Amino acid sequence: MNRTPPLATLRALRQEIGFGCPVPGCGSPYLEWHHFDPPWREREHHNPAGMIALCTRHHPQADGGAYTDDDLRKFKRAGQPGGPVAGRFEWLRKNLAIKVGGAWYFNTDVALAVNSEPVVWFTRDAEDRLLLNIRMPEWGGEPRFVMLDSFWMLDGNPVDVECPPSGRLVSVKYPNGDYIRVEFVVVETSKQGGDRFGYWPDQHNAEYPVTVCVVQLRVPAAKIDLGPTTSYIGGAILTHCTFNFSVGFDLKITPPPPPPQRPIPRNLAIPGMTRAGLNGPCLCGSGRKYKACCGRTWP
Repeated sequence: MNRTPPLATLRALRQEIGFGCPVPGCGSPYLEWHHFDPPWREREHHNPAGMIALCTRHHPQADGGAYTDDDLRKFKRAGQPGGPVAGRFEWLRKNLAIKVGGAWYFNTDVALAVNSEPVVWFTRDAEDRLLLNIRMPEWGGEPRFVMLDSFWMLDGNPVDVECPPSGRLVSVKYPNGDYIRVEFVVVETSKQGGDRFGYWPDQHNAEYPVTVCVVQLRVPAAKIDLGPTTSYIGGAILTHCTFNFSVGFDLKITPPPPPPQRPIPRNLAIPGMTRAGLNGPCLCGSGRKYKACCGRTWP
């Protein structure tokens, strides 16, 4: 039996502990899979009830007996990470080929903006290395994944988070279809780049190996779908485009109108409660006088 669990088991184990290592004080998203009931050496299995997701630091400690089976079951029952779920990309390079959906970017500070607000952009550290920044549009007011200077933090309520120990990839999915995936890929030759991506901008990649930062982003409500080979941004379609200036693509979107408000009823009555005096406190508990609250005659 292969020691790597099936994909469905991996997802269940990640979700079970809130996508971060459950050891108190941890929360690291770089997870591995620990078989403890029974241990893998005693019986090869992929039973989620006898497994737990732990980070690359605490997994070897668990294998060495640092945590009892009762400790690990307690972590599973708690169903939450041991600290904030956050990580950092250590793939710091002075030059990157940047692939955002169906477009390539070189020497571009802002790859994608929405209404002139940066969504995918790059800054440089004191050693002139590129740092990645991503701010998913919060279309609907719910918090979303944010990465600032290559340090990212999980927010909102995702349905799945993938972040292997190699630290080269993170992907986050939300219930409404919002999705972000960032991956670093090393390309050794021009041919390898063409085979991997279907198109390779040779004129910008004279020295090898080349590190490619690949960003995929989907926000259906904002009409953004930066897929593996093609970008659908508003009404525009970008495939194998190359940008080599300070701002890549600035999408103009009119925010959707707010949801309609429920009409306020006239002279609201609360079943089973006595009518309040006009100057008495309103029965709804607002703290205002009845005549200024539920007793008000609305136009």
